Amino acid sequence: MTALATSDDVEAVLGRTLTAEESAKVGAALDKASALVRAETGRFFEADTYTVRRKVRDRKVASLDDPTSVSEVVAVDGDGNETAVTGYTLRNGVLYGLGCDRWVEITYVSAGDVPSEIVTEVAALAAANITASAPEGAESYTVTRGPFSESASFAEATDSLAPTPSSLAVIRKYALRLTGPVSQL
Repeated sequence: MTALATSDDVEAVLGRTLTAEESAKVGAALDKASALVRAETGRFFEADTYTVRRKVRDRKVASLDDPTSVSEVVAVDGDGNETAVTGYTLRNGVLYGLGCDRWVEITYVSAGDVPSEIVTEVAALAAANITASAPEGAESYTVTRGPFSESASFAEATDSLAPTPSSLAVIRKYALRLTGPVSQL
């Protein structure tokens, strides 16, 4: 899957061009940040055709990733028998009017639009990842409070993604709202 932001987006977040060292790291950092956002949202943010399996609840199925059209809906019973489903309505990523309360396989086309807030959050996560560095000459640190102490290496911190609570709040605004069991085919 492609990254949800570019090195140009990272430069815009930083307000400067990337150094040679940062340029060498930015691709991997963007991939990691994009994977984190996809995991948090349950969305792909890529234009493509997807087939997913969803459980019908109250004659509807939610949690489709930005569908522009649905090409097929097939009900699957406990024995694996498939029956074409018709007469449904697609509105805001939800299929309404499904005449069954079982699993359905839905084939749909996703627009793949990446919201600008997501692009900014991915770029900010990647920027923080590639610019994290230890103070000059430092390799580790120790914090002591009373009888307790904690030590860590700066090398460990530079390879991690640590979204802030406000960043997670923005990312989770775009999460799919699941209404039942989900299976990705």
